[in-house]
Amino acid sequence: METLPSVFPKNETLTYEKLVERLEYFRAAFHCIQAWRDPVHTAPYRVLAKDNIGVEEFPTTAGSKALEGMMVPDAFIVDRLVRAGVDVFGKTTMSELANYVSTTMPGGYSELGGQGINPYGEEFSPRGSSSGSAIAVAAGLCDAALGTETSGSIVLPAMACGVWGMKPTVGLLSRGGIVPLSHTFDTPGVMARNVQTIVDLMNIMQETDPDDPITERAHEIHLDVMGYKHGSPVRVAVMVFENRPLQFEQVMLLQSLQEKLAKVNIEVVTVEVQPVEFDYKAITSIDFQNDMNRFFRRYSDGNHVGDVEGLVAYYRAREEHHPFGFDRLTDAMEYDADAAGYEDLVFETVSRANRVIEEALARAQAQALIAFDFVNWWAIAQAPYMAVPWSVDANGKPVGFTLGCRSMEDGKVIALAKRIERALQE
Repeated sequence: METLPSVFPKNETLTYEKLVERLEYFRAAFHCIQAWRDPVHTAPYRVLAKDNIGVEEFPTTAGSKALEGMMVPDAFIVDRLVRAGVDVFGKTTMSELANYVSTTMPGGYSELGGQGINPYGEEFSPRGSSSGSAIAVAAGLCDAALGTETSGSIVLPAMACGVWGMKPTVGLLSRGGIVPLSHTFDTPGVMARNVQTIVDLMNIMQETDPDDPITERAHEIHLDVMGYKHGSPVRVAVMVFENRPLQFEQVMLLQSLQEKLAKVNIEVVTVEVQPVEFDYKAITSIDFQNDMNRFFRRYSDGNHVGDVEGLVAYYRAREEHHPFGFDRLTDAMEYDADAAGYEDLVFETVSRANRVIEEALARAQAQALIAFDFVNWWAIAQAPYMAVPWSVDANGKPVGFTLGCRSMEDGKVIALAKRIERALQE
């Protein structure tokens, strides 16, 4: 077999024959596929799912030995895809327990999957916990991949691996049948080599799930916003943090953005913002305990741990197998799972994040915000943002940014992303 390029071009069609060839060639090399079968030739899309998303054909482990072999029925979103003829033919590796094991564990590592390899270069980290999905898309091992995000776990690996990745408004897509971290912030999303694939799959998956009450807002969110898709003037603002000026490479990226996006009638300005601290650790620590206990009660079969206390005990009993420790896991247990004032804390935190987004947009008189570095405002605000792959630097490392709007403005994010995609192709 001839040597294949490790990165599959975004503008090239991934035929069934090319997909099968690349799966055979790269499947083991990048440590990004946890389980798979041969894809279906006639499917409109052939998709991989992150290994914390239930797919009844394969175990759902979240990369953890404690969940090895656990079978979970098709997640709500997977069931929607399958009913529409989409082929979900395997599971991708991920940062173990959605990166909630250790504060020193590298992105893309799990005991079951090993260390995921960025197809742009082994020296480049694949970053957040949906790393296997981003790697698989970049390498052309699927048409698209499902990921999940609590804070950065879709957009970070998407940027690191040079693919498009959308974290929608929390509630657009159901979390049913997905190993949780925090119901306050968790959402599934999609990574692909083009925006239209993301839109097509999200349109299929968008539906109210009676078992996930926040999806009642799903029908209030429109993914097709015509006014922004075409040529009407739009202003977007690049966030510059106070006392943290743009680096030289970022200044060059800003200039490139201004030139390219002007061709599609998007004005790019800058807006100065201040760092904001949120009570993310407290909320996720409480959520993790309660949400994992609910998950285990529903899906544990008696052959695996049955509650979060048992999960922590399992890690402690196998300490020698965890070279990076498990401090994040044990730290979560220090919080009172029934803490008084929890609901007020969540409301105040999410509201505050939405306010800082609104204030920055108003100050810049812009319709969207761009961040060259990861900014957690959209994760905390339960709001939509998109990882945009832009170029590669002199070392061959992918360069990108995030594009975010207000909560429930998923359609605006998508429409602007399509215009940006068009500008990159011109």
